[in-house]
Amino acid sequence: MTSLVLEIPGDILEALRLPEGRAKEELRREFAVFLVREGLLPNAKARLLAGMERLDFEELLARRRARREISCVVGLARRVRN
Repeated sequence: MTSLVLEIPGDILEALRLPEGRAKEELRREFAVFLVREGLLPNAKARLLAGMERLDFEELLARRRARREISCVVGLARRVRN
């Protein structure tokens, strides 16, 4: 299984103004929500990426008004048409 590491320079992390020690957790959650919203990753896989329990992740998606349970194929097809 291949993994991807994204390196973020320290000055950018400082500019984010996230609570100290929470940048990794917060960025993983934000990325997971983004992927669901764009239709690139189903909720179940995004929840694993975010490292959250199912109900907590569903609440996060609801707060962010992210689209729910749209398949990756449908989401990608919509993006290609636009």
